[in-house]
Amino acid sequence: MRTLIALIGKNMIDEEMVNGVEDNLNDAESLENQDTQTPSETADPQQVPGVENKDVIEKGNGGRTHEEEMTYSFRKQLGRQKQKYEDRYSQLQNQYNELLQRLDKLENPNKYQPLNREQFETDDSYIDALVQQRFDNMWNSKLQEAQKAYAEQSRKDQEINTYRSRADENVKKLFKTPEAEQQYRETIGKALQNGLGELVDSDKETAMYIMRSDLGPKILYEMATKPEIVEDMFNESVTDMDRQFKIRELESKLRKEMVAPAPVVGKPGLQQETTRGSIFDSDDSVLEYLRTH
Repeated sequence: MRTLIALIGKNMIDEEMVNGVEDNLNDAESLENQDTQTPSETADPQQVPGVENKDVIEKGNGGRTHEEEMTYSFRKQLGRQKQKYEDRYSQLQNQYNELLQRLDKLENPNKYQPLNREQFETDDSYIDALVQQRFDNMWNSKLQEAQKAYAEQSRKDQEINTYRSRADENVKKLFKTPEAEQQYRETIGKALQNGLGELVDSDKETAMYIMRSDLGPKILYEMATKPEIVEDMFNESVTDMDRQFKIRELESKLRKEMVAPAPVVGKPGLQQETTRGSIFDSDDSVLEYLRTH
């Protein structure tokens, strides 16, 4: 079974492939739409007075236009709603089956009574009924186990998809340019292949904290690029409680670095502040005073 960090990391590595497939599909749809458009619909926006090229204006997140971004968000929301209603339907179906079984027991009590020899004419028919009953009980037990396992797997898949979506959104917020995002995904992909995901998942609390943090991608990137952080956090002398403090310290450090103002860079040898003299020192100082007052 793949670990949580590895599963989400796989989504980071494979996203470009998925986006490439979606782009090809969008291109095919665009070509098909061009065949059915009227001349007025296919006119060049730059040739229409007062209209600029919308693709140039609206190209934004990941190279998508505004309409493509809306479609992407709609599909993602639709997927969440679909999973929600499927889970609800499965729950209602289980309740319905339980009610049917209870009703059947009330209407057919003899059907659920323990078998005895007096109910059958021969020993063979009695033995056949016992074997069938045992088989039915075993089958129903396996079926219930399979249904529970399926429900649990569906819940885990939904949780993974939620974390994937959240991680993808955080990546785009933290690594704003396509080049930075590309470098991030390549770096994390190599680190996960080298075992970073399994190492982080060895402490479930730490893994879940990274997944839930809005700086989770930044934390993973620091671990992937600075081995000393991993060594300090996962050496044998560090307890699980120590690791919780360390991961929070790292998160706090990264957050402070993100909000810290950029230093003012001046020319070497020059003071950044000069002492203002009298406005009558020179003609320039008089003109400067008149312009600012």
